[in-house]
Amino acid sequence: MKVSTARELSTILMLGGIILILCREIYMPFLIIGSIITLFGLVVCFLYNKCPYCKRQLGREDGEYCPHCGRALD
Repeated sequence: MKVSTARELSTILMLGGIILILCREIYMPFLIIGSIITLFGLVVCFLYNKCPYCKRQLGREDGEYCPHCGRALD
């Protein structure tokens, strides 16, 4: 999975999960469902937000190059 795709997917999952958690007053199971979706967003972030060459975590770096090895990300 490309780094940019992983970042977008992670963001969408975490925001969607947080929105469901905030809607727990409407329907209580939204809390559990939202927590699971947010957890999946974090898992995607930790598994795929890595440089494809040196395999180090990119953190919040949004550049086109790896801050550790300097190679292009996509």
